[in-house]
Amino acid sequence: MVGFLAFPFLEQVPETFEQLVKSKYQVGFSKHGDAAYNTLKASTDPVYVKLVRDMEIITGVGLECLERVVTKKYACIMYSVSAIYLQAANLSDSDSRKLVYAPETTYNVSTGSILKCK
Repeated sequence: MVGFLAFPFLEQVPETFEQLVKSKYQVGFSKHGDAAYNTLKASTDPVYVKLVRDMEIITGVGLECLERVVTKKYACIMYSVSAIYLQAANLSDSDSRKLVYAPETTYNVSTGSILKCK
């Protein structure tokens, strides 16, 4: 009983896109150009299809996406470098402690063809 009082139950946050889609979190996508968005949108995986259908597109710097994460049950998908910069430049220490970074990542692997010229 003392352990329960000293360490209250903390909600388990989604760590993968699949868990995020099944959760009750609202999802925001910080859109900087079209590459990441088009990657998700072009996917035929049911998880990504549902994610793209339900997520809110946030244009601009993306600070409002992080601010929503701090204030309500909200997940923000953005480039990791942008999130670190926005957090350090705009959020207080108490707000920064509320952010949890999920280990799930998505990235493109570009392939090309090398042709010999005569």
